[in-house]
Amino acid sequence: MSSKPSNFVIILLQTYICRAILFIGLGYILVPYPCQAQLSEDSVRKIFELPIENFSEYEKLATLANTLNNASPVDALKILPKLEQHLDKADFRYQFYFYKTKGHNYTQFEKYDSALIFLTKAEKLARKNKDNRLLSLAISDQGLRLASLNLFAESLEKFQSALEAIQGMNELNLESNCLNQMGHIYRKTKDYDQAIVSLNQSLAIKRQLDLPVENTLNELANVYYYQGQYDKVMEMDLSLAEENRKKGNIRALSFNLNNVGEDFIALKKHEQAIPYFLEAIELKKINGNENLLLSSYLGIASCYASLRNYPITKSYYDSARAIAMKGSHDNKMEYFNYVYQFEKGRGNFEMALTNYQQMIAYKDSIFNEKNANKIGELKTKYNTEQKEMQIERQEEQLATQSMYRNALIAGVIALLVIITLVYRSERIKTRKNQEIEEKNSLIEKSLQEKESLLKEIHHRVKNNLQVISSLLNMQSRTTENEEILDAFQQGQSRVRAMSLIHQKLYQTDNLSEIDFQEYTSQLIDQLSTLYTGNKDDITTEVRANDIKLDIDTAIPLGLILNELISNSFKYAFKNVSHGKIKVDMERLADGKIQLAISDNGQGLPSDFNLEATKTLGLKLVNILTKQLKGKLAYKSTTDSIFIITFHEIKLSA
Repeated sequence: MSSKPSNFVIILLQTYICRAILFIGLGYILVPYPCQAQLSEDSVRKIFELPIENFSEYEKLATLANTLNNASPVDALKILPKLEQHLDKADFRYQFYFYKTKGHNYTQFEKYDSALIFLTKAEKLARKNKDNRLLSLAISDQGLRLASLNLFAESLEKFQSALEAIQGMNELNLESNCLNQMGHIYRKTKDYDQAIVSLNQSLAIKRQLDLPVENTLNELANVYYYQGQYDKVMEMDLSLAEENRKKGNIRALSFNLNNVGEDFIALKKHEQAIPYFLEAIELKKINGNENLLLSSYLGIASCYASLRNYPITKSYYDSARAIAMKGSHDNKMEYFNYVYQFEKGRGNFEMALTNYQQMIAYKDSIFNEKNANKIGELKTKYNTEQKEMQIERQEEQLATQSMYRNALIAGVIALLVIITLVYRSERIKTRKNQEIEEKNSLIEKSLQEKESLLKEIHHRVKNNLQVISSLLNMQSRTTENEEILDAFQQGQSRVRAMSLIHQKLYQTDNLSEIDFQEYTSQLIDQLSTLYTGNKDDITTEVRANDIKLDIDTAIPLGLILNELISNSFKYAFKNVSHGKIKVDMERLADGKIQLAISDNGQGLPSDFNLEATKTLGLKLVNILTKQLKGKLAYKSTTDSIFIITFHEIKLSA
């Protein structure tokens, strides 16, 4: 007699446990939150083992399909037809979850436009049936897909609509997720103040519901980092570390502690960073993945380097080297960059240069590997094209022989052959036109790849010029002779002027032209920093009327500008309270270009002779003007003005 109540209780408990499992699964799936834990495929398949009377069929199918979308989109496709079979049922939720799950599936294959089509259908269905909770789910899913397409303004509108749909419904979980996503998008659009407001609102709700907060804390840390508020970044990283320490998540905690150490470095508190790096190293050793230790070894080494404890610094760099040399070229490049900065900081320029060269070598290796792969692909395409062309020639020869043979047939047979040949000719012509279009497409792609390589060449030239500038700078430290130091400084200035040209070339889409206005402004900024330390008593003005020059004109002209503007900064304003430098360029009616560089300084002596000058800088200006086949003139009114008139030199073919 007593067994019946006992069985009833067991059945009742089984029912509640089953429902709890399902709702946990649905909670992970129905809420669009990218960083939540994904259920495994096996755990979700257990849903099908539960008593079928406990749940509606669409709930079980939607749970499994959505979960498989996270774990295996291909397996999810096998489940979707089961939902589709019930689209005509009276319960509209079958259709809603089918559209929503289909949209999720397309997302996993990065087909966001197709995903939006099905999510829009889900939205219309929820509106029609006046189900605001499902409406919020569909709209917020659309917001995620629009964000994936970088349509951030449209995405924010969707999330705002999703929040309005559940207003007054006490759906705090959904509200928190919408606010979290909005904070992420505000950060993407650099609206950092609004991002902080949304993320803090999300964080408050999550703490109220005792939900995981790691994603929101990490997002807040990113926002504060971009704002340069490193103390706030540290506060977030410490909170993350505390959360993961409570949960016993050693791997995540090791990364959190490493980040805290880097935060202290950003705040120039190197000594306080050391304990965090040490604990991170111990935890990473527990994980057993040696590659994870590299960043912590490099971080703690830089701390001891700043404290001038060079023996300990070297020991950690040695540990880092042992890991880096077994890792990728990126790891090696990162290691040698750290050591280069370390040796440079303590004045060991020979070792600094050695490590810098090693870093550049691994950077070049990465570049060469990528290029080798591209060249291999191009060779394969070329060989394939050659074989196809050979087959085409053979087919054409066979067609011609067939035409001559058939031309001998008289009467009706000859007429039929002619008709057949005309038909075949049209087909061949159509095929050839298609092949021409395909080859043109290949040629265009090849040109784009060559343009990319040319940009990299300009980038490499710029890097090499910067290395030369750095070498001149290091060499200048070996002497205290003012004349020699000045010569080094002038050499560096000229190298930087040429380096800036190559930098402008690889940063623009048009590799053959340089915007003179932009180039001159940046050159003046460099020289101002070099000679005046950014003082406010000298102003500059550049007017170039949207003139663009090719590299053959820009390089000599850049060196001329460098010499004349440097002279103005160094000598013109010794007795002038407020200096002004002007650069004007315009195209003349006869096709020539006129460049005028002027300042309101004390000017040159009255007996100054341009042709007889003995200064190296002005001699160089004369030589470069002749290289441009131009004329150089000087006049002194209220301002000192150098005028250069020249023809633009075009790039040779």
